[in-house]
Amino acid sequence: MCKADALMEEFGSAAAVLGSAGGLRLRRCVGDPGLAEMLTLVADFLRCVLGGRVRGLCVLSGRDAVFDYLRAEMAFCRRETLRVLYLDAAHRLLADEVAAHGTVDSVSFYAREIVVRALELGAVGLVLAHNHPSGSPVATPADVTATDALIRACTPLGIVVLDHLVVAEHGTRSLRETGWRS
Repeated sequence: MCKADALMEEFGSAAAVLGSAGGLRLRRCVGDPGLAEMLTLVADFLRCVLGGRVRGLCVLSGRDAVFDYLRAEMAFCRRETLRVLYLDAAHRLLADEVAAHGTVDSVSFYAREIVVRALELGAVGLVLAHNHPSGSPVATPADVTATDALIRACTPLGIVVLDHLVVAEHGTRSLRETGWRS
């Protein structure tokens, strides 16, 4: 069996292979440190390309580019991670930052820290994104509750939480598009 076949059998898709780049599982599967390093460089390069599509773009009108970027960044992480996209008044990206790391099935965050950072950046809009290592992009009741708490913290300061995206191997879901309203 060639290395490409072994990778596909182990990970299931090319996206999963690149999403696992740099990890021990990938290094074990390819058995060649040079090849593992090359795959890691390719994955980093692709994330940069996708990130470049998002910078300067109105995040709300560039939905597909944002979904592609976040999927490349987060879909194959083994622990839940919360990212915050801080936006200016035209909904262009000011910063994309990891706000919290969690466990295999949850991530907690402090609304205060996100609000403080938004004020430092002069952000007027936020998009939250977190991953589900389970592969399902379906939001949990805890996801909705945490988002509502952040909205309550942001609203008096004129900061709008525009959406919360759940990123997973099998897709990305927008809480806003699924009918969530605070």
